[in-house]
Amino acid sequence: MWLHTPYPTLFRPWKAVLLSSLIIFFILALFRPFGIAQVEQKQWTIIWGCTAATALSTSLFAYLLPFLFPKWHDERHWTIGRHILQQCCMLLSIAVGVWGVNSWTVGFLLDWNFLWHCVVWVMVLALFPTVFFLFLNQNLLLKRNLKDAMAMNELLLKRLEGGVAESPAQPERVASADFPSAQPLLNLSGDTRDSQLIVQPCRLLYAESCANYVKVVWLTEHGEATQSRLLRLTLKQLEEQTVPQGYLFRCHRAYLVNLHQVRQVSGNSQGCLLRLTACSEPVPVSRSYVKVVKAAIVTSD
Repeated sequence: MWLHTPYPTLFRPWKAVLLSSLIIFFILALFRPFGIAQVEQKQWTIIWGCTAATALSTSLFAYLLPFLFPKWHDERHWTIGRHILQQCCMLLSIAVGVWGVNSWTVGFLLDWNFLWHCVVWVMVLALFPTVFFLFLNQNLLLKRNLKDAMAMNELLLKRLEGGVAESPAQPERVASADFPSAQPLLNLSGDTRDSQLIVQPCRLLYAESCANYVKVVWLTEHGEATQSRLLRLTLKQLEEQTVPQGYLFRCHRAYLVNLHQVRQVSGNSQGCLLRLTACSEPVPVSRSYVKVVKAAIVTSD
């Protein structure tokens, strides 16, 4: 269903706040809706007040709500449906702000008919452009991320030409002979005594941040299946422990991935998805890490 399609959260929230405020300012200054044209005095007071109310409402949805409800705004679960719902709520908030500024300035407080008037005006002026830009942004991001995914797949094919039998389209299994038996074991330790994992670095697949824990996923001895374990530590602490081995790379604010085990790359509007050996769950690559991951694939031989 289209509403369940993944969609990126705001990459630079300040741009959304600034753009929304400027749009409202120019609409009010040019067309003078909400009865502004009938007010003989304080027109610019109303215009600047409505612009400030818009900036405040947009900041609420861009900064405060993601901070208060991080699970709801987690990009891994963010969809077009959630984005449209949030945009509608934000527009309603802007309409209430415009109503409040006008009522306070002109002096007819709690005029519910005027509130309805503000809601209709804001929805008519902003809802359709909002949905249009959503379509446009989704298609542009999808096109760009699919292009990046194709480029990374080409790099993987070049890397696999060195003698590995499998191709990017066959990620199911890796032979145990591919693992160097003499490789030193890696001791991953958390904040508690029982939070410890000893594993060969080459068997690591990915690590995912889960609240106060990190979920570490690795390949079994014969490379036919995966195992996982929760360690009580932060993703940053795990990154510091694994960086010297050069196996895990940051690809997302909530993920580290072993690029040696990447077999295929796909894309959506949020970024790219890495398909790993014997792993059914893809690992996301956020927009800010696409170039870093692409460069790291070249050097992760």
